[in-house]
Amino acid sequence: AYCGDHLVLGLSVCHETQVIDELAFHGESCAVCRGSTSLMVQLLRKSRLEHAVKLTNDTLAALRAKREWPLETQLLQCLDSYPIRKQCAELPWKTVLELISNEQNKLNTNNKATLRLNKMERAR
Repeated sequence: AYCGDHLVLGLSVCHETQVIDELAFHGESCAVCRGSTSLMVQLLRKSRLEHAVKLTNDTLAALRAKREWPLETQLLQCLDSYPIRKQCAELPWKTVLELISNEQNKLNTNNKATLRLNKMERAR
């Protein structure tokens, strides 16, 4: 973000249940970024990946004025009066979306490997 926000997000997912076990952050950021990150962590921790992706995409769309605000993140609607600060609020949501995508790719790779292994075992 333009104001120098620097956050490190940590994400742990249970691949069996596809639930976010842990989501945490640390770093230096402005109050808007930190508040948005804190809200996001509270909302996404212990949620299923599919719900986390939907809420994240809906929140990002609302921050970009392309969609109604999700009930869970309406608190961020106050940023409508400060459009330049929306980028600060977007940072953690965009980052967590990348982390979730990485986890889903790992899950898909593991599932494909298991499927191949099962096919090989059946062929014997």
